[in-house]
Amino acid sequence: MPTELRSLVFGEAELKEAAIEHCNAACIPVPDSPVEALSIGTDPTEALSLRFREPGEAPCEVKLTSYDLLEALIEYCRATHIPIPQAGVRSLTTDPAGIRLTIRTRLSAPPEHPSWRVWRVSLHKRRRGSRAALHRFPHRRWVPSGCPCAS
Repeated sequence: MPTELRSLVFGEAELKEAAIEHCNAACIPVPDSPVEALSIGTDPTEALSLRFREPGEAPCEVKLTSYDLLEALIEYCRATHIPIPQAGVRSLTTDPAGIRLTIRTRLSAPPEHPSWRVWRVSLHKRRRGSRAALHRFPHRRWVPSGCPCAS
C-alpha cells in the first residue's frame, strides 16, 4: 500500500498564535500581555513554553505538553483552512525553523461497488455506438436515453 507523508513546519509566530488560542479554548489562564519569549523543549511534558511579562510584575510562564501542542497545531490548521488528513499517525519533531508536524497516512483503494461495473459497461456500449445509450438512475431502473421519463 502506498503511504502519504505530509510535513508542516510551524514558525514562531504560528506557534504563539496556536498556543494562545488553545489555552483560551482549554481554559488555561493566560495573561493579556504579549509573549516575551517562546522556547521549544525536547521533553514531552514541556514541549512548548511561553513566557509573558507584564510591566512591573514577575514573568509568568505557560507550559504545554506535546499532546496539548499537537491539539493546538491541529486546531490552528482547521481554523486557517490548512488541509490535513483526518486519519493518520501524527508526530511532532523539532526543526531549525520551529516545530514540524508530520502526518503519515496509509492509502488504500476503496472497494469497487457492483454498480460501478454496470456504469462502466453502459459507457463502453455507448462509445461503441449501441442502438440506445442506457443511463443508470438512483432508483435502479434502466431507461433508454430517448424515453420521456428520463428527464
